[in-house]
Amino acid sequence: MPELSVNIPAYNAEKYIGPCLDSILVSKLDMEVLVLDDGSTDGTAEILKQKADEDSRVRLLSFGKNLGVATGRQKLLENSNGTLIAPFDADDLMIPGWLEKAKSHLDQDSKLNAVYGKCRFMTESGEPMEKVHGSTYSRVNCFVCHPVPQGAVIAKKEFFLKCGGYIPTSQTGPSVMEDFFTWCRMMLEDQMKFIDVCAFLYRDHSDQMTKKESLFISATEFIQNFLINQNGALTQSLLNGSSAVPASDKDRKIAMFVIGILLKSVKMDLNTALNLLKLAEQIDPQDYGVQVKLYEAYKASGRDRAALGAARNLISFPGEDYYPNMMGHFLMTDFYQSKGDRESFDRHQQEYNLLFERYCELLPA
Repeated sequence: MPELSVNIPAYNAEKYIGPCLDSILVSKLDMEVLVLDDGSTDGTAEILKQKADEDSRVRLLSFGKNLGVATGRQKLLENSNGTLIAPFDADDLMIPGWLEKAKSHLDQDSKLNAVYGKCRFMTESGEPMEKVHGSTYSRVNCFVCHPVPQGAVIAKKEFFLKCGGYIPTSQTGPSVMEDFFTWCRMMLEDQMKFIDVCAFLYRDHSDQMTKKESLFISATEFIQNFLINQNGALTQSLLNGSSAVPASDKDRKIAMFVIGILLKSVKMDLNTALNLLKLAEQIDPQDYGVQVKLYEAYKASGRDRAALGAARNLISFPGEDYYPNMMGHFLMTDFYQSKGDRESFDRHQQEYNLLFERYCELLPA
Protein backbone atom coordinates (compact mmCIF):
# COMPACT_ATOMS: atom_id res chain seq x y z
CA MET A 1 0.00 0.00 0.00
CA PRO A 2 1.38 3.46 -0.85
CA GLU A 3 2.17 5.94 1.91
CA LEU A 4 0.54 8.84 0.08
CA SER A 5 -2.42 9.36 -2.23
CA VAL A 6 -2.59 12.53 -4.33
CA ASN A 7 -6.31 12.85 -5.14
CA ILE A 8 -7.44 14.80 -8.21
CA PRO A 9 -10.98 15.27 -9.56
CA ALA A 10 -10.86 16.11 -13.27
CA TYR A 11 -13.76 17.42 -15.33
CA ASN A 12 -13.08 18.59 -18.90
CA ALA A 13 -9.47 19.27 -17.90
CA GLU A 14 -7.71 18.33 -21.14
CA LYS A 15 -5.86 21.69 -21.28
CA TYR A 16 -4.23 21.26 -17.90
CA ILE A 17 -4.28 17.69 -16.59
CA GLY A 18 -1.11 16.55 -18.42
CA PRO A 19 1.21 19.23 -16.97
CA CYS A 20 -0.52 18.85 -13.60
CA LEU A 21 0.31 15.13 -13.42
CA ASP A 22 3.86 15.71 -14.68
CA SER A 23 4.45 18.21 -11.85
CA ILE A 24 3.40 15.63 -9.25
CA LEU A 25 5.11 12.57 -10.69
CA VAL A 26 8.59 14.06 -10.34
CA SER A 27 8.33 13.06 -6.66
CA LYS A 28 10.02 9.79 -5.70
CA LEU A 29 7.78 9.18 -2.67
CA ASP A 30 5.91 5.91 -2.29
CA MET A 31 2.61 7.20 -3.61
CA GLU A 32 -0.34 6.83 -5.92
CA VAL A 33 -1.93 9.59 -7.97
CA LEU A 34 -5.64 8.81 -7.95
CA VAL A 35 -7.55 10.72 -10.63
CA LEU A 36 -11.33 10.81 -11.01
CA ASP A 37 -12.57 11.46 -14.53
CA ASP A 38 -15.80 13.12 -13.42
CA GLY A 39 -17.86 12.58 -16.57
CA SER A 40 -15.64 14.62 -18.88
CA THR A 41 -16.86 15.23 -22.43
CA ASP A 42 -13.53 16.42 -23.87
CA GLY A 43 -10.22 14.57 -24.25
CA THR A 44 -9.51 14.22 -20.53
CA ALA A 45 -10.13 10.44 -20.43
CA GLU A 46 -7.67 9.76 -23.27
CA ILE A 47 -4.93 11.84 -21.63
CA LEU A 48 -5.48 10.07 -18.30
CA LYS A 49 -5.27 6.64 -19.91
CA GLN A 50 -2.01 7.59 -21.61
CA LYS A 51 -0.54 8.85 -18.33
CA ALA A 52 -1.63 5.69 -16.51
CA ASP A 53 0.03 3.56 -19.21
CA GLU A 54 3.26 5.57 -18.83
CA ASP A 55 3.41 5.53 -15.02
CA SER A 56 1.95 2.77 -12.84
CA ARG A 57 1.52 5.22 -9.95
CA VAL A 58 -1.38 6.86 -11.80
CA ARG A 59 -4.63 5.11 -10.92
CA LEU A 60 -7.92 6.06 -12.57
CA LEU A 61 -11.42 6.23 -11.14
CA SER A 62 -14.69 6.83 -12.99
CA PHE A 63 -18.38 6.43 -12.23
CA GLY A 64 -19.63 7.13 -15.75
CA LYS A 65 -21.32 10.40 -14.81
CA ASN A 66 -20.57 13.82 -13.35
CA LEU A 67 -20.70 13.63 -9.54
CA GLY A 68 -19.74 17.23 -8.82
CA VAL A 69 -16.62 18.31 -7.02
CA ALA A 70 -17.68 17.66 -3.40
CA THR A 71 -18.99 14.14 -4.03
CA GLY A 72 -16.07 13.50 -6.35
CA ARG A 73 -13.53 14.45 -3.71
CA GLN A 74 -15.31 12.25 -1.18
CA LYS A 75 -15.21 9.28 -3.57
CA LEU A 76 -11.51 9.86 -4.11
CA LEU A 77 -10.96 9.95 -0.35
CA GLU A 78 -12.90 6.71 0.19
CA ASN A 79 -11.10 4.90 -2.64
CA SER A 80 -7.56 6.07 -1.89
CA ASN A 81 -5.01 3.57 -0.58
CA GLY A 82 -2.54 5.96 1.04
CA THR A 83 -2.35 6.62 4.77
CA LEU A 84 -1.74 10.28 3.86
CA ILE A 85 -3.99 12.28 1.52
CA ALA A 86 -2.97 15.24 -0.64
CA PRO A 87 -6.00 16.77 -2.42
CA PHE A 88 -5.12 18.60 -5.62
CA ASP A 89 -6.82 20.36 -8.54
CA ALA A 90 -6.43 19.32 -12.16
CA ASP A 91 -5.46 22.81 -13.38
CA ASP A 92 -2.66 23.54 -10.88
CA LEU A 93 1.06 22.70 -10.76
CA MET A 94 2.82 21.21 -7.75
CA ILE A 95 6.18 22.64 -6.67
CA PRO A 96 8.97 20.02 -6.61
CA GLY A 97 9.88 19.01 -3.06
CA TRP A 98 6.60 20.08 -1.44
CA LEU A 99 5.30 16.57 -0.82
CA GLU A 100 8.59 15.53 0.77
CA LYS A 101 8.72 18.58 3.06
CA ALA A 102 5.12 18.17 4.19
CA LYS A 103 5.51 14.44 4.85
CA SER A 104 8.69 15.12 6.84
CA HIS A 105 6.77 17.42 9.22
CA LEU A 106 4.09 14.78 9.75
CA ASP A 107 6.70 12.07 10.31
CA GLN A 108 8.50 14.17 12.93
CA ASP A 109 5.40 14.90 15.04
CA SER A 110 3.07 11.96 15.68
CA LYS A 111 0.45 14.26 17.25
CA LEU A 112 0.15 16.29 14.06
CA ASN A 113 -2.66 15.22 11.73
CA ALA A 114 -2.40 17.74 8.90
CA VAL A 115 -0.03 20.33 7.46
CA TYR A 116 -0.50 22.97 4.80
CA GLY A 117 1.62 25.53 2.98
CA LYS A 118 0.95 28.44 0.66
CA CYS A 119 0.56 28.94 -3.07
CA ARG A 120 1.62 31.43 -5.69
CA PHE A 121 -0.87 32.47 -8.34
CA MET A 122 -0.18 32.05 -12.04
CA THR A 123 -1.99 33.25 -15.13
CA GLU A 124 -4.12 30.97 -17.27
CA SER A 125 -1.11 30.44 -19.53
CA GLY A 126 1.13 29.49 -16.60
CA GLU A 127 3.05 32.73 -15.95
CA PRO A 128 3.78 33.22 -12.20
CA MET A 129 2.15 36.24 -10.57
CA GLU A 130 3.14 38.17 -7.42
CA LYS A 131 -0.07 37.22 -5.58
CA VAL A 132 0.46 34.79 -2.70
CA HIS A 133 -2.07 32.92 -0.56
CA GLY A 134 -1.65 30.95 2.66
CA SER A 135 -0.84 31.75 6.29
CA THR A 136 -1.38 30.67 9.86
CA TYR A 137 -5.12 30.32 10.34
CA SER A 138 -7.35 32.57 12.38
CA ARG A 139 -10.65 30.99 13.38
CA VAL A 140 -12.30 34.34 14.05
CA ASN A 141 -11.23 35.80 10.70
CA CYS A 142 -11.39 32.79 8.37
CA PHE A 143 -14.76 33.77 6.87
CA VAL A 144 -13.18 37.05 5.76
CA CYS A 145 -9.92 35.57 4.48
CA HIS A 146 -9.55 31.81 4.74
CA PRO A 147 -5.86 30.91 4.82
CA VAL A 148 -5.72 27.29 3.59
CA PRO A 149 -5.14 26.73 -0.15
CA GLN A 150 -6.78 23.54 -1.47
CA GLY A 151 -3.68 22.06 -3.08
CA ALA A 152 -1.37 22.79 -0.15
CA VAL A 153 -2.86 20.34 2.38
CA ILE A 154 -1.56 16.91 3.34
CA ALA A 155 -3.47 15.08 6.07
CA LYS A 156 -3.75 11.63 7.54
CA LYS A 157 -6.62 9.74 5.89
CA GLU A 158 -8.09 8.75 9.26
CA PHE A 159 -8.15 12.44 10.25
CA PHE A 160 -9.94 13.38 7.01
CA LEU A 161 -12.58 10.75 7.74
CA LYS A 162 -12.88 11.71 11.43
CA CYS A 163 -13.62 15.30 10.38
CA GLY A 164 -16.37 14.12 8.03
CA GLY A 165 -14.55 14.24 4.71
CA TYR A 166 -16.17 16.40 2.04
CA ILE A 167 -19.75 17.63 2.45
CA PRO A 168 -21.61 19.40 -0.40
CA THR A 169 -22.27 23.07 0.31
CA SER A 170 -25.44 23.15 -1.77
CA GLN A 171 -28.48 20.88 -1.88
CA THR A 172 -29.84 22.31 -5.13
CA GLY A 173 -26.94 23.19 -7.43
CA PRO A 174 -23.15 23.11 -7.91
CA SER A 175 -21.12 22.86 -4.71
CA VAL A 176 -18.14 25.15 -4.17
CA MET A 177 -15.87 25.78 -1.16
CA GLU A 178 -16.28 22.15 -0.08
CA ASP A 179 -12.56 22.20 0.73
CA PHE A 180 -12.93 25.25 3.00
CA PHE A 181 -15.78 23.50 4.82
CA THR A 182 -13.44 20.55 5.46
CA TRP A 183 -10.61 22.81 6.68
CA CYS A 184 -13.01 24.52 9.12
CA ARG A 185 -13.84 21.19 10.70
CA MET A 186 -10.15 20.30 10.84
CA MET A 187 -9.42 23.63 12.59
CA LEU A 188 -11.83 22.59 15.34
CA GLU A 189 -9.51 19.68 16.11
CA ASP A 190 -6.45 21.98 16.31
CA GLN A 191 -4.02 19.44 14.87
CA MET A 192 -3.33 21.32 11.65
CA LYS A 193 -0.06 23.21 11.14
CA PHE A 194 1.02 25.89 8.67
CA ILE A 195 4.42 25.47 6.98
CA ASP A 196 5.90 28.61 5.46
CA VAL A 197 6.70 26.91 2.15
CA CYS A 198 5.15 27.29 -1.30
CA ALA A 199 3.33 24.08 -2.22
CA PHE A 200 1.96 24.79 -5.68
CA LEU A 201 1.14 27.25 -8.42
CA TYR A 202 -2.56 28.14 -8.53
CA ARG A 203 -3.95 28.77 -11.99
CA ASP A 204 -6.17 31.84 -12.04
CA HIS A 205 -8.70 31.61 -14.88
CA SER A 206 -12.27 32.56 -15.66
CA ASP A 207 -13.70 29.02 -15.75
CA GLN A 208 -13.18 28.41 -12.03
CA MET A 209 -16.33 27.69 -10.04
CA THR A 210 -15.24 30.05 -7.25
CA LYS A 211 -15.29 32.92 -9.77
CA LYS A 212 -19.08 32.53 -9.87
CA GLU A 213 -19.89 34.99 -7.09
CA SER A 214 -23.44 33.82 -6.42
CA LEU A 215 -22.22 30.25 -5.80
CA PHE A 216 -19.45 31.54 -3.54
CA ILE A 217 -21.87 33.62 -1.45
CA SER A 218 -24.39 30.77 -1.23
CA ALA A 219 -21.72 28.29 -0.11
CA THR A 220 -20.37 30.69 2.53
CA GLU A 221 -23.86 31.15 3.94
CA PHE A 222 -24.40 27.37 3.96
CA ILE A 223 -21.21 26.77 5.95
CA GLN A 224 -21.93 29.62 8.37
CA ASN A 225 -25.47 28.38 8.97
CA PHE A 226 -24.24 24.83 9.47
CA LEU A 227 -21.82 25.89 12.21
CA ILE A 228 -24.38 28.18 13.83
CA ASN A 229 -27.16 25.58 13.78
CA GLN A 230 -24.88 22.88 15.13
CA ASN A 231 -24.03 25.12 18.08
CA GLY A 232 -27.28 26.93 18.79
CA ALA A 233 -26.96 27.24 22.58
CA LEU A 234 -23.44 28.66 22.38
CA THR A 235 -24.49 31.08 19.63
CA GLN A 236 -27.46 32.30 21.63
CA SER A 237 -25.37 32.88 24.74
CA LEU A 238 -22.93 34.99 22.72
CA LEU A 239 -25.79 36.96 21.17
CA ASN A 240 -27.16 37.54 24.67
CA GLY A 241 -23.88 39.18 25.68
CA SER A 242 -22.28 36.36 27.66
CA SER A 243 -18.71 37.20 28.69
CA ALA A 244 -17.96 33.74 30.07
CA VAL A 245 -15.10 31.84 28.48
CA PRO A 246 -16.44 28.39 27.44
CA ALA A 247 -15.21 25.62 29.71
CA SER A 248 -14.16 22.97 27.19
CA ASP A 249 -11.37 23.27 24.66
CA LYS A 250 -13.72 22.22 21.83
CA ASP A 251 -16.31 24.85 22.81
CA ARG A 252 -13.64 27.55 22.93
CA LYS A 253 -12.61 26.72 19.34
CA ILE A 254 -16.23 26.67 18.21
CA ALA A 255 -16.84 30.00 19.97
CA MET A 256 -14.07 31.63 17.92
CA PHE A 257 -15.73 30.52 14.67
CA VAL A 258 -19.16 31.64 15.88
CA ILE A 259 -17.86 35.05 16.98
CA GLY A 260 -16.30 35.55 13.55
CA ILE A 261 -19.55 34.59 11.82
CA LEU A 262 -21.63 36.89 14.05
CA LEU A 263 -19.30 39.83 13.45
CA LYS A 264 -19.52 39.25 9.70
CA SER A 265 -23.22 38.53 9.28
CA VAL A 266 -25.18 40.13 12.17
CA LYS A 267 -25.79 43.87 12.40
CA MET A 268 -24.59 45.13 15.79
CA ASP A 269 -23.32 48.32 17.37
CA LEU A 270 -19.62 48.89 17.98
CA ASN A 271 -19.83 48.24 21.72
CA THR A 272 -21.42 44.83 21.15
CA ALA A 273 -18.75 44.00 18.56
CA LEU A 274 -15.97 45.10 20.90
CA ASN A 275 -17.36 42.97 23.73
CA LEU A 276 -17.36 39.93 21.44
CA LEU A 277 -13.80 40.67 20.34
CA LYS A 278 -12.56 41.11 23.90
CA LEU A 279 -14.08 37.74 24.76
CA ALA A 280 -12.36 36.24 21.70
CA GLU A 281 -9.07 37.75 22.87
CA GLN A 282 -9.54 36.03 26.23
CA ILE A 283 -10.39 32.72 24.61
CA ASP A 284 -7.40 32.66 22.25
CA PRO A 285 -4.76 35.38 22.59
CA GLN A 286 -2.82 33.74 19.72
CA ASP A 287 -5.57 34.27 17.13
CA TYR A 288 -4.14 37.16 15.11
CA GLY A 289 -7.48 37.81 13.39
CA VAL A 290 -8.83 39.14 16.68
CA GLN A 291 -6.27 41.94 16.60
CA VAL A 292 -7.20 42.79 12.99
CA LYS A 293 -10.86 43.12 13.94
CA LEU A 294 -10.05 45.00 17.15
CA TYR A 295 -8.07 47.52 15.10
CA GLU A 296 -11.03 48.02 12.77
CA ALA A 297 -13.52 48.42 15.63
CA TYR A 298 -11.32 50.77 17.67
CA LYS A 299 -10.54 52.94 14.65
CA ALA A 300 -14.22 53.13 13.71
CA SER A 301 -15.11 54.25 17.24
CA GLY A 302 -12.38 56.91 17.35
CA ARG A 303 -10.23 55.10 19.92
CA ASP A 304 -6.93 55.78 18.20
CA ARG A 305 -4.59 54.65 20.97
CA ALA A 306 -6.36 51.30 21.26
CA ALA A 307 -6.33 50.89 17.46
CA LEU A 308 -2.58 51.47 17.37
CA GLY A 309 -2.16 48.99 20.22
CA ALA A 310 -3.92 46.27 18.22
CA ALA A 311 -1.72 46.97 15.19
CA ARG A 312 1.42 46.86 17.36
CA ASN A 313 0.31 43.52 18.77
CA LEU A 314 0.33 42.15 15.24
CA ILE A 315 3.77 43.59 14.49
CA SER A 316 5.20 41.75 17.50
CA PHE A 317 3.17 38.58 16.89
CA PRO A 318 5.31 35.48 17.59
CA GLY A 319 5.96 32.63 15.19
CA GLU A 320 7.66 31.84 11.89
CA ASP A 321 4.80 33.13 9.73
CA TYR A 322 5.39 36.70 8.52
CA TYR A 323 1.76 37.31 7.59
CA PRO A 324 0.49 38.67 10.98
CA ASN A 325 3.51 41.01 11.18
CA MET A 326 2.90 42.21 7.63
CA MET A 327 -0.74 42.82 8.50
CA GLY A 328 0.32 44.91 11.52
CA HIS A 329 2.42 47.22 9.36
CA PHE A 330 -0.35 47.37 6.77
CA LEU A 331 -2.80 48.55 9.43
CA MET A 332 -0.26 51.11 10.61
CA THR A 333 -0.07 52.52 7.07
CA ASP A 334 -3.88 52.64 7.03
CA PHE A 335 -3.93 54.52 10.32
CA TYR A 336 -1.24 57.09 9.51
CA GLN A 337 -2.57 57.68 6.01
CA SER A 338 -5.93 58.61 7.55
CA LYS A 339 -4.11 61.05 9.88
CA GLY A 340 -1.99 62.58 7.12
CA ASP A 341 1.25 61.54 8.87
CA ARG A 342 3.43 60.91 5.84
CA GLU A 343 6.64 60.14 7.76
CA SER A 344 5.05 57.40 9.87
CA PHE A 345 3.19 56.07 6.84
CA ASP A 346 6.44 55.78 4.84
CA ARG A 347 8.22 54.05 7.73
CA HIS A 348 5.61 51.33 8.08
CA GLN A 349 5.22 51.00 4.32
CA GLN A 350 8.95 50.27 4.12
CA GLU A 351 8.69 47.67 6.90
CA TYR A 352 5.73 46.07 5.16
CA ASN A 353 7.64 45.87 1.87
CA LEU A 354 10.64 44.24 3.58
CA LEU A 355 8.44 41.63 5.23
CA PHE A 356 6.63 40.97 1.98
CA GLU A 357 9.97 40.29 0.28
CA ARG A 358 10.85 37.81 3.04
CA TYR A 359 7.42 36.23 2.73
CA CYS A 360 8.05 35.70 -0.98
CA GLU A 361 11.61 34.36 -0.57
CA LEU A 362 10.31 30.82 -0.24
CA LEU A 363 8.34 31.03 -3.48
CA PRO A 364 9.51 29.65 -6.83
CA ALA A 365 10.77 32.08 -9.43
